[in-house]
Amino acid sequence: PILIVSRIPALNLTEDTELETLFEDHLSVVAGAQNPLVRRRKVTLEELWSAPWCLPPIESNSGKLYVDFFRECGMEYPKRCVTALSIHVQLGLLDTADFLALLPNSMLRFSAKRLSIRRLNVELATFPWPVGIVTLNNRTLSPAAKLFIGYARSSCGNVPTVAR
Repeated sequence: PILIVSRIPALNLTEDTELETLFEDHLSVVAGAQNPLVRRRKVTLEELWSAPWCLPPIESNSGKLYVDFFRECGMEYPKRCVTALSIHVQLGLLDTADFLALLPNSMLRFSAKRLSIRRLNVELATFPWPVGIVTLNNRTLSPAAKLFIGYARSSCGNVPTVAR
């Protein structure tokens, strides 16, 4: 591919690629709209650690990032955890049971109401995840790709930052 839009973990970019960070995303603890925890004014991550979670497997790329997240918060990966790579499985468990998950704020911004999930009022350590566009140098982007990149920049409301 000539164009990738993704959460950007520590990538080993080569001289052939260019990364443009669109925004810094953050994680939120979420639950299904019917979960009793949604009505709580404030809850700590420590209180939630023993709750049932649905998270990606530790061995996956996302799982490794989540392990780092919990470590940053001074905690281990939750023991009561169903692991699933599929976001659809995670959302299904949030909707039908009292599971918790960690999801990016960007997903909540665009889909929380439609998916019947709610952010819990949990204060979390800042753990930014850059989201950006990776393109190949010396490749001509199609007019559609250029248009898409322009819309992505404007919807993120920022001036692009280019890094290699």
